[in-house]
Amino acid sequence: MPARPETLQEHRRRRAYMAALERVDASDTALDIATNWLAEHPRLTCLLVCIIALAPLLLEAPR
Repeated sequence: MPARPETLQEHRRRRAYMAALERVDASDTALDIATNWLAEHPRLTCLLVCIIALAPLLLEAPR
């Protein structure tokens, strides 16, 4: 048991250190990369959202 209670700053520092040592799942990393890329390219993100939203409407359009 420590001689004094841990401060909030010490707790956060220790938790950040432990989190850095934990293994990161590849699927979590891929999702983070995709999210960051979409956040960095707002126009392309908007285009993708519009295409996905309008695709069902275009499939049902009469010819």
